[in-house]
Amino acid sequence: MLLPFLFLALLVSLTPASARWVSDLCPGAPGALTPPLPLPPGMAEPDGPLNFVLVARGKATQCGTQTWARAKTYDAGCVLTLPPFFGALAPDMSCRALDIAYPQIGAVPQIALEIVELGNQLTATDPGSGLSVTLNVSARIAPPRVNRLYDLDWTSYNAVAGDSGFGTEVLRIYTAGGVPRRCREGRLPDEVDYAALYWFYK
Repeated sequence: MLLPFLFLALLVSLTPASARWVSDLCPGAPGALTPPLPLPPGMAEPDGPLNFVLVARGKATQCGTQTWARAKTYDAGCVLTLPPFFGALAPDMSCRALDIAYPQIGAVPQIALEIVELGNQLTATDPGSGLSVTLNVSARIAPPRVNRLYDLDWTSYNAVAGDSGFGTEVLRIYTAGGVPRRCREGRLPDEVDYAALYWFYK
């Protein structure tokens, strides 16, 4: 009788280590951020409720019709509890994200999801469990700010496959970097640092 109980207790204790869901990363963090509404023309407001917000930092390139990005993401609620983000507004977060250290336990960064964008498709994967969701682009618009020629487009996505527990719609907004200063269509452009906020909706 004791053996099944011990096995169940061990299984429960190991679950968080194998599947680091975003909502479990920072239980004491501030509530979810709210994106600015209305969104810029050409980008529709998602139908479902906000699930979570991630701040991403990685490498990307955008040159003509070519787009590629790879990033690790962190719970925006975690980041908001640390300097210099404490009390920061969303537009400041992605710009500062290129230069900050992320929340970690010991020497292990608390990665939420790994993001890969290729062409018109985005895949978000939980590195702990291996679960993922794949989304297709539904809209792209130039960053709605002045003199930000080298920031990735703001983009919305709709889920087409995978685990819908992550969300069915995603917005990538408040982008910083990701566009090389020199690019020639047809040639492989340089990768540059980028950061962005990814808003996942149920």
